[in-house]
Amino acid sequence: MDFAEKMCDHIAMIDRGSIILNGSLKEIKQKYAQKNVSLNYEGNISFLKNHHIIEKISDYGNTTGITVKDASQIQQLLKLLIDNNISIQKFSANDISLQEIFVELAGKEEGEILEAINV
Repeated sequence: MDFAEKMCDHIAMIDRGSIILNGSLKEIKQKYAQKNVSLNYEGNISFLKNHHIIEKISDYGNTTGITVKDASQIQQLLKLLIDNNISIQKFSANDISLQEIFVELAGKEEGEILEAINV
């Protein structure tokens, strides 16, 4: 997915023989990145797991994706990380990888995928 993201400007994603996503990379990322933060850090962020502003935390190896419940809470997330002595190497608001989008869509049932595509 990382290679495709660097080389392509138009993509289609297929899951179980069905196209689940098709369009320009820019439009796709804008649609799915609104409440997302891409984070590289050192430290223990387990305090975020049950925090009221966090919708989801996904570990992708080198990067962690954090989704807040409301886009206005991104600055609050940054403050929480700093206040808890997390060393931040990368904090990219409104950013999401193709891997994160694919996992989000492919993990849903067919009806939910179609609903997400048509939003």
